[in-house]
Amino acid sequence: DDGVGRRVADSVVDEVAQQHAQQAEVAMRMRARGIGAQFDVELAREVLLLGDLQPHDRLQVDVAKRSGEVARKIQTEALGPDHPETLSTVMVLGQLAEDKGENEEAESLLKTAMEAFKKRLGERHPATAGSLFRLAQHYHRRGKLEQARPLYEAALQVREEKLLPDHLDIASTLISLAKWHLDMGYLPKAEELNQRALKIYDRVLGTGHPETGAAHKSLGDVALHEQPLEHRDRRRHRCERGAFGGGEHREGEDPPDEDEGDAAEERGDPAGQ
Repeated sequence: DDGVGRRVADSVVDEVAQQHAQQAEVAMRMRARGIGAQFDVELAREVLLLGDLQPHDRLQVDVAKRSGEVARKIQTEALGPDHPETLSTVMVLGQLAEDKGENEEAESLLKTAMEAFKKRLGERHPATAGSLFRLAQHYHRRGKLEQARPLYEAALQVREEKLLPDHLDIASTLISLAKWHLDMGYLPKAEELNQRALKIYDRVLGTGHPETGAAHKSLGDVALHEQPLEHRDRRRHRCERGAFGGGEHREGEDPPDEDEGDAAEERGDPAGQ
């Protein structure tokens, strides 16, 4: 028996490898390796890589999903259906199903992974927290807010208990939970959670990192929602026509104060218009 990897290499790997020269090189490396269980495990990782290299547009998600299904089959036979690597692949497949709009399948896969992680590793394991977080995100994106919240909170509790205080997984959970509170209109809590996440990103990644910038934007979204609706519209309009209202700003002069301008508009003062 040439092993599970050898049986699939000439079918799916060829299909996926045709998409990109780098993928073809990966496929050749797989064929050059040995056989047996360890080969199968490595092949599963490589097949997942092939799928991950695909651009995630509507046409290529099918190829990525096919790669994930093959990887799951290999891992199930080589490692078992409830091995953490197999379950991680199940979560990847859940995300890909969501990308395709197959929400029922996505939910089923993500719930399967979560329950299996709980059984295999326990409810207080970081990998279990990761599965809780992924399912919470899925519910959140589908508008199932009440189902998302307890999963977010459980994931955050485990991550804060098991990981270092500045771990980025804690920050990402805080950001998502802050977005949940923002969507529900709980602005003070959203601001608090965003501030906590931003401190982690600042310390770990620095102020110039894109993820830190995204955290600043999330905090800005909260501030925007705290403004009355008419103020938000005016501020958005200012951004569209330029930082200084379309007028010329001479060097050495202070830019106009937007809050002062808003107050002036309410009074009917032309200076605020």
